[in-house]
Amino acid sequence: MLPSPRRDGADGSRRGVSAPLSRRATLAAAGVALVTATAGCSDVFDDDSGDSDDENDEDALVAKTPSETPLLAHLDVAQIAGDDAEAELEALVAADPGDVDGAMTAFAARTGLDPLEADELLVFGEADADADADANSDADNGDLADDILVRGGWETADVVDSLEAQTGITYEETTYLDEAVLYEPSESGPVDVTLDTTLGDESEDDTPDDATTVEPAVLGVLEDDAFVVGSESVVEAVLDVEYDGADAVSGFVRDAYGRARGAQLTVASESVGTIVPEQYRMLIDDDPFEDAEAIGRSYAVTDAGIALEVGLHAADEDEAADLEADLEGTYVPILADVNDAFDEARDDLEIDRDGTVVELRYEGDSEAVFALLDEV
Repeated sequence: MLPSPRRDGADGSRRGVSAPLSRRATLAAAGVALVTATAGCSDVFDDDSGDSDDENDEDALVAKTPSETPLLAHLDVAQIAGDDAEAELEALVAADPGDVDGAMTAFAARTGLDPLEADELLVFGEADADADADANSDADNGDLADDILVRGGWETADVVDSLEAQTGITYEETTYLDEAVLYEPSESGPVDVTLDTTLGDESEDDTPDDATTVEPAVLGVLEDDAFVVGSESVVEAVLDVEYDGADAVSGFVRDAYGRARGAQLTVASESVGTIVPEQYRMLIDDDPFEDAEAIGRSYAVTDAGIALEVGLHAADEDEAADLEADLEGTYVPILADVNDAFDEARDDLEIDRDGTVVELRYEGDSEAVFALLDEV
């Protein structure tokens, strides 16, 4: 089901299996990938190449996600691979409004695989508006339970080997829907694991590893060189979509994702309330924000810094018009008055409306993007 293994590295090691993980780079990727998980969809770029292989691959992964999924966060690892990968990750994380406990770290902790060796990763599940900014907060309670779809160059046997090496638990193959596609840990309960915190620099080989606790993941093997790791119920729900024709994600979240796809990072989710920061709610009527059905962001590294697009999806055009008016007439001017960095970026910020979607676009210095997202 999964592709043949990647070629061995120069040192003879098997690439992608229990590879040294740069936790900083991982958090950079994931920090953007779950940016305040209240984030949702966006149209980062006007991309007319709807038939491109990259977009078809991206659609294929989303098409495996169960219905009623409120959050999709896609990282196109292949787009950021290369000589400048770390620089691009750092540029992306500069746009993150805070230190986010990333899904990529959870993936690495639970599987022992390096997420940056994948082609693409799709985090899906519940959006948490109150995600703890402390990267170690979940390590204390074992709550690293992100469900992730992955497409990459690992054989099934290699993934199972890495799961067993990481957790110290034997995995057993189980037939599901008449397919030998489900692998479950032989023991339940949290296990202690370590995360490599080096940056891939030999000078930092002595950096202590971070210890954390994880719940052993269940593995589901999919078509299209993909697999899913997560809780048993979620993995089985994905297998139901893949092998039994169950409904995949649809509605506002899926539509929002479809408009946003094609960027290095794409996030789409249901709205979980107003995006107006608490300190400004006395100044701004935030009802239109609360009426948004989905909120989203997409990011890409460009020569100018970061290209950001935010999409606010309303139920109808009247609500979208109210939202656009509030953004242009009240929200942006107030933020410009209280935040100098935002004020400097204001002239480069575009706001317009396309039917029921209000769009904000910005391309420029990543620090200005940080200031913008810190308020949005």
